[in-house]
Amino acid sequence: MTYCKKLILASSSPRRSSLLNEYGYQFEVIKSGALESMDKSIGAERLTRLNALAKANNVARWNRGRLVLSADTLVALGNDILGKPKDEDSAIEMLCRLSGRAHTVITAVALVCCTRAIKNVFSVKSKLKFADIQKSWIIEYVKAGEPMDKAGAYSIEGEASQWVEEISGSKTNIIGLPMEVLAKELIGLGYAGEINVGWE
Repeated sequence: MTYCKKLILASSSPRRSSLLNEYGYQFEVIKSGALESMDKSIGAERLTRLNALAKANNVARWNRGRLVLSADTLVALGNDILGKPKDEDSAIEMLCRLSGRAHTVITAVALVCCTRAIKNVFSVKSKLKFADIQKSWIIEYVKAGEPMDKAGAYSIEGEASQWVEEISGSKTNIIGLPMEVLAKELIGLGYAGEINVGWE
């Protein structure tokens, strides 16, 4: 049986699309209709895996012969889980809490194909530390609108990059897709991009 080699990205995130494009993958975007779990009691890593798989399953059931890729990203500050801000006030609060502190960014990725009985889920952690950020800068950043659809209320590839003191681990993971690991997983499933970068 011949399988379509064009991936489905079950996410409308322009950052994830950009990363896949940079690595030379052919894909189609179909936004998942799955409802994300908000049960923070199960822990950030388990929660991201649960949500990533739910998103992929939602799209894969209607595209059974295609490999569906989905992801979910959360920020963990100690035992607290920071998702996307609800509004400007919550974004300001999140960034004030992250100011001058190290935190962990967790992205879970799900790869699902019903016809081929593929259901792979993995997660990657990266650590990031911000410098001390003046509250006036935070307010200005939030008012500009950049953080409103991002976990932890910031975009590492945007204006928030100026606050970064240290990164440990994958930067693409912080952006939203851990490409170094994902590319290897996709090669194992027979899906190679036009370029293979980001690992030794």
